[in-house]
Amino acid sequence: MKIFVSSPTFYPATFYGGPIFSTYNLFLAIAGMGNEVYVSTSDRNGDAYLDLEKNKFIEINKNLFVKYYGSSSHRGFALKMLWGLLEDMKSSDIAYIISLFSPSSLYAFFIGLIIRKKIIISPRGQLYEFSLQKNKILKRLWLWLFVKPFQKRINWHITSINEKVELEKIFNKSNSFLVPNSISITKLHSNHLLKDKTYYNKFIPKDLTNKKIVVSLGRYHYKKGFDVLIDALTMISEKQNNLVLIIAGSDHGYKEFLSNKISQLNLTEKVFLLDEINEREKELFLINADLFVLPSSSESFGIVYLEAMSYGLPVIASKNTPWEEIEKVGCGKWIDDKPELVAKAIEGIFSSDHVEMGKKGKEYALKNFSDNQVAKKFLKEIKALL
Repeated sequence: MKIFVSSPTFYPATFYGGPIFSTYNLFLAIAGMGNEVYVSTSDRNGDAYLDLEKNKFIEINKNLFVKYYGSSSHRGFALKMLWGLLEDMKSSDIAYIISLFSPSSLYAFFIGLIIRKKIIISPRGQLYEFSLQKNKILKRLWLWLFVKPFQKRINWHITSINEKVELEKIFNKSNSFLVPNSISITKLHSNHLLKDKTYYNKFIPKDLTNKKIVVSLGRYHYKKGFDVLIDALTMISEKQNNLVLIIAGSDHGYKEFLSNKISQLNLTEKVFLLDEINEREKELFLINADLFVLPSSSESFGIVYLEAMSYGLPVIASKNTPWEEIEKVGCGKWIDDKPELVAKAIEGIFSSDHVEMGKKGKEYALKNFSDNQVAKKFLKEIKALL
């Protein structure tokens, strides 16, 4: 099978967060099963550009080919991509389009309609009310003019029940299939490593050996709820005086605000903000921690929770995410994104057997969300469309 993928940005454009990793994991696994995957994307990575060969397909892994078009905008608009999409798509069996509000995605959609391709659109959380608030009128008009008239031709790939609910608020009786995001299983998942908290010394000139380490990962953006997490820590910092919080991520204009907040609350010895870390560093960042917390105000999936569980961490997720299951599994807390509730959840986990909770989460994650397992589900769904 030959799958064409259109996306404004693609791995290794890690500035854009979780969707970059989840789409890469999916198509890497699909290509590994003998299918050919061709991705047309831009070279954009936030304010920077990817240092890769441009405007031609390069095989970044077996059967996974990516063409990085030179772009001119922060969100990955590439004029050459518009001209090249027809040639890139025409020999494929399936056209898989990531993102709704990108000129290249819209163009790919109409090309797919014209040349009669089976079309799958992956909204990646863009249909959530939170995401639609910015440029609300323009986005609603865009959906009404360019998408809704053709909804019978669209098959939607959703990653959670929550996302299906949001989809059907706008496109009632839509054709959709649910396949979750996945994690790539690495050697570190199977090794039983002892925590080595001296690892954090490379970022923080402070002995954290005997500390309880709470970590969080994500773009420095107000929707991630880092301010809520910092406020929660303030409430328990005296009782939990050996607890520290370490956050890592790319800055989307919110890091300075958080830094000032930390100073104002006199938490500079307890809360540390790191820059974005690479994949290898992320593994070690998670493995050596004790608890993962992210009280986000909106997530269509939230692959970072899954990653944290896969490395044996109990997790605290907000009810604005689709991770209700962690309560049933016994590997974390699913709560409203209020500082007092986050504080209570942190205390509750550390007063219980948090190591055992982490083991349950790891078993749950590896059993249900491995990349090959999810790729097989995805292939089954798209083969049914052909």
